Amino acid sequence: MSTAGIALVLAPAIGPTLGGLLIDSLGRRWLFLVNLPVGAAALLLASRVLPKNDADRTARLDVVGLALPTSGLPLLSFGLTRVGGAGAAGVRGAVLAGAGALLLIAYLVEARLRTSGTARPTLLHLGLLRRPTCTTALVTAFLTGLSLFGGLVLPPLCYERLRGQTVIATGLLLPAYGAGAAVAMRVGGRLTDRIGAGAACVIGLIVTIGSTLPFVLLPADTDLVTVEALQAVRGTGVGIAGLPGPDGRRPGRQGPSR
Repeated sequence: MSTAGIALVLAPAIGPTLGGLLIDSLGRRWLFLVNLPVGAAALLLASRVLPKNDADRTARLDVVGLALPTSGLPLLSFGLTRVGGAGAAGVRGAVLAGAGALLLIAYLVEARLRTSGTARPTLLHLGLLRRPTCTTALVTAFLTGLSLFGGLVLPPLCYERLRGQTVIATGLLLPAYGAGAAVAMRVGGRLTDRIGAGAACVIGLIVTIGSTLPFVLLPADTDLVTVEALQAVRGTGVGIAGLPGPDGRRPGRQGPSR
């Protein structure tokens, strides 16, 4: 899990740097166009590399379950960013947010119907949420995601608007956060195996909180070395807190599955 998680944190670390280069040289449209060849390569590799079994040949994709959340979440997110606007813009944002919320509710209803005594495939089996371990892990992942991506959205605004950095300079200042998280993934994996998931998560949260408070208290003109060091430490805390699974035992020591 720790090795697989490195990709999740390296992408946000490398992405801002490449994004700065794209904006400066080719324009903002390429922030979106670059996803087309990357997505095509991912589809090609998935079809050729990922293992297949007999169940894959008979199972059908849950098209409705896939379409509802992938439409509802963007509408809800975009609508919420526009709700505070004046006049027609605010009304349009409220309508879009409401439509997104309805689509997500429809998905929950549809998924519930599929998992209640039917053999049809479903994108997410909601019955898993009855298991405290699964629910706790999802809530922890959600809160960690808020910290991870919230910490990636605000620093660029700070660097560009408060400190007057260029787009490329801002991109080069951001990887410290992701690098710290990538290193922490390996450390967190070993730490979880040794002391258990709960203790490792608490340690990661303490590091995250301790390295976030200085951003609230320090002045905007704090030297960049200090800022980068705090970013790396904060990434380390998020990486450790976001990794732990249901228990800290090594795979070879686990008892019978329940």
